[in-house]
Amino acid sequence: MPSEPTASPSAFDPNALRDRYRRERNKRLRADGYDQYVELKDSYAHYLDDPYAPRVERAPRHDTVEVAVIGGGFAGLVTSARLRQAGIDDFLIIEKGGGLGGTWYWNRYPGVQCDIDSYIYLPLLEETGYMPTEKYAYGPEILEHCNRIGGFACNVLLGRERRKFFHKVYLRPWSYLYVVRHRFRESG
Repeated sequence: MPSEPTASPSAFDPNALRDRYRRERNKRLRADGYDQYVELKDSYAHYLDDPYAPRVERAPRHDTVEVAVIGGGFAGLVTSARLRQAGIDDFLIIEKGGGLGGTWYWNRYPGVQCDIDSYIYLPLLEETGYMPTEKYAYGPEILEHCNRIGGFACNVLLGRERRKFFHKVYLRPWSYLYVVRHRFRESG
C-alpha cells in the first residue's frame, strides 16, 4: 500500500492531518466495539493467574504516598528512578504481576528478543552502570535489567502480595503545579 507523500513544512495543514488519522482510525474500528473482547472469567479465568510467582496472602495495607505509579514496566521504572533522582522517595509502584518488567515479565517464551538496539532501548544504562551483552538483547537479560532498575530506584507493591485496592486521587494546588496524593486501601 503506497503512502502519501510528505508535505513540506510550509504546506502543513493540521486539519488535513487530523482527517487523515481519523480515516485510518475508522478503518480499524469494529462494529462490535468492546464486545469483541472476552472477559477473563469462567474458562478464561486462569489467564489472570501469574504463572511465575505464587500468590502470598497478607494483611491489607493502608498507605498514603505522594506518588502512586501504576505499573512496573519501563515507564513505571523510569518514572520511579527520576522521582528518586529528584529527591522524592514517597512513592510506590503498584504492579499487578509478581515482578517488575511489564511486557518482559509476562512474555518469557524461548528466544524472545528485542528488535531494537539494546543501547537505545534499555533505559537507565548509565545510571545502573550496565552494558547489554548483545546488540539485540534477549528477554532474560532485559528482565534482569528491569530488576536491576527496581533494586536501586523503586518502592514496589507486587501483585503476588496484593489484594484488590481502591484509590482516590486528591489534587492539591501548589503554585502552578499539582501534587497528586494517592491513598489506597485494600479490601480485607
